[in-house]
Amino acid sequence: MKNKKGNADMAVFIITLVGLLIMAIVVLKIVNSILTPLGTQLNQTSIQAYENINYVHTTFVTFWDYLILIAMLVQIVLLFIFSFLADTNPVFIILYIIVGIIMLGLSPYAIEPVNQLFGMSEFSTEVLQLPLTNFVVTYFHMIIFSVYLITGIILYAKFRGRSSDL
Repeated sequence: MKNKKGNADMAVFIITLVGLLIMAIVVLKIVNSILTPLGTQLNQTSIQAYENINYVHTTFVTFWDYLILIAMLVQIVLLFIFSFLADTNPVFIILYIIVGIIMLGLSPYAIEPVNQLFGMSEFSTEVLQLPLTNFVVTYFHMIIFSVYLITGIILYAKFRGRSSDL
């Protein structure tokens, strides 16, 4: 198996995060379109049933918002772990910088579909229901840059620490 030295891990991080952000708003739109009319109909027949549907709906929305944030945090922790475990070489630090510049340059194009979905009036209710996810979308570029900067510092420190042993 070829050792990637952490270069493709950032690409997987961005692709997974963008996929989760797109999926979040679409899944929430489907859940809202089913549970909101169902809750309205149940309110006319049984208040207890309406309260139960409302509880399930609120719990699902909160769960989905936290799920996306936790998935992003788990990916960030994994990137940090991988950068600690990577056996670096000076060539790979240069490649890491080049790939980082390319990834940061392409990240606006990766997040643009998510921004367009979050800006559509059809999804305004869902966007308001996902405050943590909206934060991630708003500060996506800073999050990516920060993660890349910290993992780069970790890789550089590993290289500097190892070269002093020679």
